[in-house]
Amino acid sequence: MNRLLWLGLALILALLVPVVLGGSDLLARLRAFDPGLMFALLGMILLCWIINAIRLRLLLGNQGNHLGRMRSLGVIMATEFAICTTPAGSGGPLTLMALLARDRIGPARSGAVFAADQINDLLFFFCALLGIAGYTLFHTLNRSLEGMLLASALLMIGALAGVVTLTAYRRALLRLSGRLLRTLKMSARRRRRWTRKVLHFFRALAETWRLPKRTLALVFALTCVHWSLRYSVLYLALLGLGVNLQWILSFLVQMLSLSAGQFSLLPGGAGAAELTSATLLTPMVGKSTAAAAIVIWRAVTYYFYLIVGGPVFLCLLGRPLLERLRLSLARDRR
Repeated sequence: MNRLLWLGLALILALLVPVVLGGSDLLARLRAFDPGLMFALLGMILLCWIINAIRLRLLLGNQGNHLGRMRSLGVIMATEFAICTTPAGSGGPLTLMALLARDRIGPARSGAVFAADQINDLLFFFCALLGIAGYTLFHTLNRSLEGMLLASALLMIGALAGVVTLTAYRRALLRLSGRLLRTLKMSARRRRRWTRKVLHFFRALAETWRLPKRTLALVFALTCVHWSLRYSVLYLALLGLGVNLQWILSFLVQMLSLSAGQFSLLPGGAGAAELTSATLLTPMVGKSTAAAAIVIWRAVTYYFYLIVGGPVFLCLLGRPLLERLRLSLARDRR
């Protein structure tokens, strides 16, 4: 109940930002937006889900052959829903592991696939930051954009360095964590169980990276296509509102806004992403246009995930839980 209340408050805050920013002109701008373009944007998100489902099956290797196309698509939609409704997307990996466990894919393997997928995303954004850095050599950005770009670059480099360090010095880190758990008076049995789980995860991650190079290259190419499509939504929304902002600037606004949303620990970054994007967009396109663009952008890349992904999540995870509860109640009556 507390989680639903937290999500509801985040959604209210997210809606208030563009409403206050756009004022009385917001509704008129939204009514003038081409419905055909709106359907095209939603179609782009559906294509992103299909691409992610293909990525999932590729990263699973031989196990992915047993995961049907519709099943993998449902897993992706349910996982994306969990990411959008939990702080910093923390529910995503848990949902993925729970769903893949029904296809006899262990938590170590599914966790490794999620980690490999996130590393691919990090590599894409690192390459994108390099491209944006090259763009800034020939174009001038305002100071707020430059400062946030520098902060994002440092965080990205830190995240990649953390991944490399964790992989290269995993044995030393395991010994350190063992000492820490011993200090916390965890039993030897639980410490051994924890160590086995971590070792299984690293073994599964190594197996994922040993996939054929052609497969890994295809996964990264699909990653680039996915994020390029998703990060074109704001550019096309502005274009539909009559503003031709450069694609790379719209990409930068989305990246910085969603990064701020992640660090806010609000579900889906609701509120923080809207506030950051409003701050960055308003000087470039004006208040009413910025407000309308934010509503359309978040409707496509956030609310659509909740509306469509919610029923899929309940169908894949909620129905089995309800069935288990029904059986438990039936046993109690006996």
